[in-house]
Amino acid sequence: MAQQLEVNSENLYQGSLQRIKEIIQLYDPLILISSLAFYGLTTAVGDQGIQTKDSDYEIYQPHIEILQGLILQSSIDDLRELPFGPNIVQEIRDSLTNLMSAHSFREISQMTENIDPQEGEIKLLQQWIRSNTKMVRNWGYFSQVKSISQEIYEHFDDSLLEVYGFKASSVIKLFKTLLNEIESANQNRFQDISKLYRIKNKTRFIVKYHEMINQSEEQAQEFIQNLDIKAIPFKNLFFMALSHYDLRLPDNYKFTPDNLAIKLGLSNAEVTGILDKFSYKIGDLESYETEHIFLSNPIWLRPIIKLDSGNYFCALPQVFFSFILPSLDGLFENIDKAKLSKRKADYLENKISEIIKSRFPDSNTISGIKWKIGNTQYETDLLTFIDSHVLIVEAKSGRVNETSRRGAPSRLRKNIEDLIISPNIQSKRLKERLEELISNPEINDDLRDQIPVDLSNIHQIIRVSVSLEDFSSIQANMAHWGKIGWLPDDFEPCPTITLADFETLFDFLEHPVQIIHYLQRRQELEENLNYTGDELDLMGLYIETLFNLGEYEAEENLIISEMSFPLDRYYNSKDASIELPKPKPKISPLFSKIFNQLENRLTPRWTEIGVILNRFSPYDQQKLTKMIRKIEGNVRKYWKEEGHKNTAIIIPSKSSKHALCYVIFNNHNESKRDNYIQNAAALAFENEYVTRCLVIAKNMDKNDLAYHFIGLMSPSSER
Repeated sequence: MAQQLEVNSENLYQGSLQRIKEIIQLYDPLILISSLAFYGLTTAVGDQGIQTKDSDYEIYQPHIEILQGLILQSSIDDLRELPFGPNIVQEIRDSLTNLMSAHSFREISQMTENIDPQEGEIKLLQQWIRSNTKMVRNWGYFSQVKSISQEIYEHFDDSLLEVYGFKASSVIKLFKTLLNEIESANQNRFQDISKLYRIKNKTRFIVKYHEMINQSEEQAQEFIQNLDIKAIPFKNLFFMALSHYDLRLPDNYKFTPDNLAIKLGLSNAEVTGILDKFSYKIGDLESYETEHIFLSNPIWLRPIIKLDSGNYFCALPQVFFSFILPSLDGLFENIDKAKLSKRKADYLENKISEIIKSRFPDSNTISGIKWKIGNTQYETDLLTFIDSHVLIVEAKSGRVNETSRRGAPSRLRKNIEDLIISPNIQSKRLKERLEELISNPEINDDLRDQIPVDLSNIHQIIRVSVSLEDFSSIQANMAHWGKIGWLPDDFEPCPTITLADFETLFDFLEHPVQIIHYLQRRQELEENLNYTGDELDLMGLYIETLFNLGEYEAEENLIISEMSFPLDRYYNSKDASIELPKPKPKISPLFSKIFNQLENRLTPRWTEIGVILNRFSPYDQQKLTKMIRKIEGNVRKYWKEEGHKNTAIIIPSKSSKHALCYVIFNNHNESKRDNYIQNAAALAFENEYVTRCLVIAKNMDKNDLAYHFIGLMSPSSER
C-alpha cells in the first residue's frame, strides 16, 4: 500500500509540475500570478471586520510562492506570453494544489510501517516541521510582526545605511507601502466589478465597462454593433468582460522607483537599492533545483520581480513580513553577528518585562538574577512576583536554523535542545531551589537577598519560556513529541510561547488572575494533554472552556485547530482599522464582579482565590448563578428558621479537587455569618476528593460589593 501511494504521488507530482511549466511558457506569467493573488489572497473588509475568503478558492500564499519560484526558473526567451481565459487560471490553480499535496504524500510514503517506533516518531516530527515550513506563514498578527521587527532592526539603521545605502526601517516602510497600495487597488477593483455587475441593462453595461478601461463611448458602441449582445445571456457577458479586465491585473502589482520614492519620502537611490536587494529577474533561478523550492524558496528573502523595463512587480509583498526575521538578519549578520545576537536577547527580555507590567504594574519584576547551587552559578532571565505567585520566565532569542525547518535531524535536535529543552531545565532548576528555600527558611542563600518579597508568602511557582521565533508550533506542545527520545528522563514540560503570542495573551485577557490561571493550567496541560493546534488555538479553547476540559483531558489527541478564529478575526480586523468587540472568556457577570473586587483590594493570596474561581467552567458559573437566585428567595422567606437553606455548593470533577460554596445572609442574621461559612465548608469536605474549598459570603441586603467575605478553607478549617 505504501509503495502504491509512493508511485501515485510521484506520478501526480511530476505530471502537475510539467503542466505548470508548460502553462508558464505559453501564457503571460505576470497575468497568471496576478490572477491567483487577486482571487486567492484578497479578502473583503467591511464593518463586520475581515471576512473569510471564499473556501471554494483553495489557493494560498505558499502555492503562489511556488508559482513565482517556477516563473523565475524560466528562461525569458522561452516565454510566449499569450493571453488566456478563466479555464487556464482554473487549471494552474488545480495543478498547484495537486503539486503541493503530492509533494507531501511523497514524503509520507517514505515512512514505512516496519521502522523502529522511535525512528517513526522522529520522522513524524520531521514531517510536521516540513509541513509547517511549506504552509504556515504567520508568526504573529501583522501589527506585531511590523512593530517587533521595527523595534529590533531600526537599532541598526546607521550601520545598514553605511554598508547597503538603505535603512532597515526604510525596508519595512517600503514593503508596508507596497502592501497598502496593492490592497487599496484590489479593493477598488472589487468595488468597480461589483458596480458593473449591478448594471443589468446590457448596453449601459458595455458603455460602463469601456469607461472602466479608459475607452470612449464610441468604441463601446462599435463593440455593441459588432457583437449581438442581445443574444448573449447577461452572466456570459459579465464573465466575458471580467476575463478581459483580468488582463490588466498586473497593473495593480507593478510600480516604479520614482513613484515609490515620492510616496515614501526617500531618495530614489535608497529605494532602488532596496528593490534590487530584494528582487530577482525572470531567469535568475534557472539553475536552482526545483525540489528545493518547497522548503527553501529563494523568493522568501527576495519577493520582488525586476522587469526588463526597469520597473518592478510584486504580487506577494506579504512574503517579506512572513520571513522578515531571516531577511533582515541576513543583512546584518554580514556586518556584526555578535551585536545582532545581543540586541535580540536584550530586546526580548525588555519586551517581556514591558508586556508583564502592562497587566501587573505593581508586580516586582527583576531581570538577570544570578544564583548558585553549590559552586555552579546560574542566571535566570526574568522573575515576576505577583501576590503569592512567582512567574519564572526564560527568554530565548536564538534563531531556528533553516536546515531545522527543513527537518534535518541533527540540526533539528540541537535547536530543540537549545530553544526548548535547555530553558525548560533552567526554570525547573530554579523552581526546585525556590521550593527548597521556602520549605527550609533556615537555609542561608544569597538568592533570598535578591528577591524583593518574603519567600514564605510564595505558594505557587509558574514556569514559562518565551521565544522570539516560532518553531513550527512544536513549542506549543513539546510533550506531544516525548516519544522521540530526545527529551531527558526527568523532563517536566512547561509552556514555550512566542513573543507575539505572549503579547496577545496579555492583551486579550484583561483580568490579571486569568493570565495567571491560563499559564498555570497551560503548565498542567503541557504535562497531561495531547492536542493538535498552536498557542492561539489554545487561547481560543480557553475562551470557550477556561481550560475546564473534563473528560477531554483523557483524549489521546484533542484537535483544537482553528479555535483561534475569534482572535484572528478581531486582531486582523483591528489591523485593518475595523474595531470589533474584543473576544473574552465566557465569564459570568457574578464572577467578573468578584474578579474586579479581588484585583482592587489586593487581599493577600487574592491571586490564588482568583485562579480557583477560574477553575469553574462557564457551565458551573451559570449553574451557580441560578442556584443563588433560588437561595436568595429562600433566605428572604425563611431567614428566621434554624437550618434554612442558604448555601449553594458547586463541586466539579475529581481532577479539580476544589469546591465552591456561596453563602447568603441578610442584615438580620449577619452575626451568624462565620457559623454559616464553617458549616458550608464542612458540607463541601464530605466529598473525599475535595482538598480545598473556596467560600464566598454575601449580604443580600447590601449591593455595594460583590462579596462580603471570601476565603480558602482546608479540612482543618484553616483560612
